[in-house]
Amino acid sequence: MPKSVRAIMIVFVVVVMFYFFFGLFVVKPTVTTTPGLTIPGATIVYLRVGLALPFIASADGLISARNQTVDGTARTAVLIQVKMALEPRMILSLPYSERLYLRSTGGVEYK
Repeated sequence: MPKSVRAIMIVFVVVVMFYFFFGLFVVKPTVTTTPGLTIPGATIVYLRVGLALPFIASADGLISARNQTVDGTARTAVLIQVKMALEPRMILSLPYSERLYLRSTGGVEYK
């Protein structure tokens, strides 16, 4: 088997394993009503095995998938639940990605 075919197969296996075993959770940057308090955005890479979360998820995406209204209260409640579930599984925190956020919400940007 040529080296290039072997390399392609290895890359394919790694990508498939990443998709099934890891996930990306996007936290949208938010300015709160409290003066000077902002929530910095982030993209969190975590071990997804055993969690019922999509590969790319965000609080707004999870709320809208349940056909609920996306607002600050709902977003905060989801973020608290997700933080408790992901904290022991977190592998890496990356900068906020608007592209991934929009992917998680079906292309809708919530304020």
